Amino acid sequence: MTISIEYETEKKLELDYERIIREIILASLDYEECPYEAEVSVILTDNEGIREINRDYRQIDAPVSYTHLRAHETRHDL
Repeated sequence: MTISIEYETEKKLELDYERIIREIILASLDYEECPYEAEVSVILTDNEGIREINRDYRQIDAPVSYTHLRAHETRHDL
């Protein structure tokens, strides 16, 4: 199991977000009875960061509530 967490915003969280994210991911995979070696990446960012991701990967120059990219997707799939 590989869990990657990136924190890309200046706003500081007053909680143990890494522990919470790891617990949720592990519980989700357990609930789904995932038989595979999983790799999960999480990026915590702000609206400007989301806008950049959308612009670069989805050709949408606007922030949205969330963005997810599946591992098998490429820029051409979006």
